[in-house]
Amino acid sequence: MTAIEPHSEQSRHHQPSLLHWRGKVKDALKLAGGQSSSAALLFGDADLGDDALCADIYSLLSTGAIPQMWASEERATVMEIVQEVERAEAKGKEEELAHGLDSEEEEEEEDGDIAKEEGHSEWLAAHTKFADRCHHRLHIILCMSPLGDLVRTRLRQFPALARRCVIDWYADYPASALHAVAQRCLMKLELDEKFIPVCSQMCEHMQSSVVLEAGVTWPGRCHSSFMSYLELLGVFMRMLVSTREQVKRQETKFSEGLEGVKILSEALASLRGKSSSMEPELESRIEQIRQIDSDILAQEGAVEEARAALLAEEVAAHEPFTRAAAIKAECEAELATIDNAMGEAQTMLDHLTTQELAEVRNMRNPSNTIKKVLEIVCIMKGQRTVRVRDDSSSSVAAHTDSWPASQKVLQDPSFLQWIQKFDKEHVSISIVKMVTKMLADEDVEAPKVLRSSKAVYSLYCWVQAVIQYDQISKAVKPKRQALAAAEAERAEINARREAREEELQ
Repeated sequence: MTAIEPHSEQSRHHQPSLLHWRGKVKDALKLAGGQSSSAALLFGDADLGDDALCADIYSLLSTGAIPQMWASEERATVMEIVQEVERAEAKGKEEELAHGLDSEEEEEEEDGDIAKEEGHSEWLAAHTKFADRCHHRLHIILCMSPLGDLVRTRLRQFPALARRCVIDWYADYPASALHAVAQRCLMKLELDEKFIPVCSQMCEHMQSSVVLEAGVTWPGRCHSSFMSYLELLGVFMRMLVSTREQVKRQETKFSEGLEGVKILSEALASLRGKSSSMEPELESRIEQIRQIDSDILAQEGAVEEARAALLAEEVAAHEPFTRAAAIKAECEAELATIDNAMGEAQTMLDHLTTQELAEVRNMRNPSNTIKKVLEIVCIMKGQRTVRVRDDSSSSVAAHTDSWPASQKVLQDPSFLQWIQKFDKEHVSISIVKMVTKMLADEDVEAPKVLRSSKAVYSLYCWVQAVIQYDQISKAVKPKRQALAAAEAERAEINARREAREEELQ
């Protein structure tokens, strides 16, 4: 018998497609129908789970063929096989068929037009004879586990499985067989010969007792197959190997530990000998250490006194530190207020353009508010105003007309640059007094100035910020002096403390 590659081997890792399966069947049918040798197909549980594959097996068992399997271009090959068989039978040389056809290409050249000439009836006759030969020469082996419903379901779906197949029901392995299998497996582990029979008997007893207990406790529901026994042997062998390795590791560990203990014992004996010879020197060193201890005790008193003095200086330094921090915080808070005002005024001046100043300069009849604000700017710049006579009045008194001076200041191309570089740190006392007095005028109030002109309001905010800065800086000046004195005192105390710490070290 010539065995075809088992179909179960093809489906072990993936389920084959129906096209692949039928290709294998065609090869087997050509072998069984065209040669004198038989062929066999082997199937397992994994293959019989496919209904289409089971239907093809059912057809092969019943008729030796699968309906609509041969394509039109393959029919010529089947007919050539049948004609070759008929010629061999006519000559009485059927043994020549064992060698197969010489070459598919040569036969295609000689008989390539057979299918076209003979027609459909000849194909049916040839296919019938081919199927009969395949039916007698093709053997199908189905391997199914009795566990579960697979066998019952397939027999109900395909009755030919029972009629066309010889059923071999393999019973459980006897105890002697289980014992022999266990011995064969355990011999691979290089186990001591006296343990092999005992371990084999133990494994066989476990399998037999499980089968017996399962039949009594769960009849018909729980089965222990031979694969379970093989798995038991595998688990036992793996556990044995693992335990051996663990024991070897422990043995190595203990051996290394004993070796270490031996080395330590030798080192201890050597140290004992050295310590005996060094006892006089040790006594001398002990005496020296005692003398050093007494010296240290004598020095500790002086150190404690120095520490007390250092602590007193730290306590004394705490007050200047606190005072300096408070003064610094107060100064920073007051300066932050004026810095914000100066920042806002500077932002407004940054957006002030010469065009806006020109619009103010070209006013023909500006309000008193605008005149007074620009007069303040003239005072800040040091621009002299003009005294004029009032002709509309009978009085001979003259008054100050600041508008021409203001126009002159606004006409100066470097006016904005002068504001940006104005030295707010050195404003004269007379200017501050004069400007402060003029800012108290009811015509020079922020809302009125803002309504009069946006550009004039920017100049007004700048003047206010400069005057506030001057007032706050003068108020902060004594505090800065006090801060400098406190920081100098703190630096002196820190120097003394560092000197004390160096002495303690």
